[in-house]
Amino acid sequence: MKRSNLILFAIFIVMFAITGCKKSETFGNPIMTKSVTKIGEILANPAAYEGKTVRVEGEIVDECPGGHWCDIKDETGMIYVEFSGFTLPQKVRAKVAIEGTVMTREAKTMLHGMGVEAK
Repeated sequence: MKRSNLILFAIFIVMFAITGCKKSETFGNPIMTKSVTKIGEILANPAAYEGKTVRVEGEIVDECPGGHWCDIKDETGMIYVEFSGFTLPQKVRAKVAIEGTVMTREAKTMLHGMGVEAK
C-alpha cells in the first residue's frame, strides 16, 4: 500500500471513530458532584440527606411530556426528580446522571434537579 493511501486510511479510521462516538448531553447546570449516591440510601434515611446536593445515576423510567419532572431508577430504588429553570427533552430509558438537592414534600422524598447528563 502506498504511503499516501495508508495516511488517508488512517485519517478515515480516526474520523470514523470520532464521529461514531456518542457524546453525552447536558441540560441545566453542569454536574459538579463526583461521588454517586445510591437512591436506596437516600430513601432509607431521607433526614440525613435533606437539603444536601447529591448525584444519582440510573435510568429514566417515566417523564413529564413537557420535561418538568422524571422518575429515575437505579438498582436500589426509584426517586422523583423535579426540574426548574430548564426542561428535559424526552429521555425515557436513557442512562443519566442527575445532580440535585434532596427534599421532602408531602411526606415524599424527592430531588430538586439542577443538572442532567444523558449518556
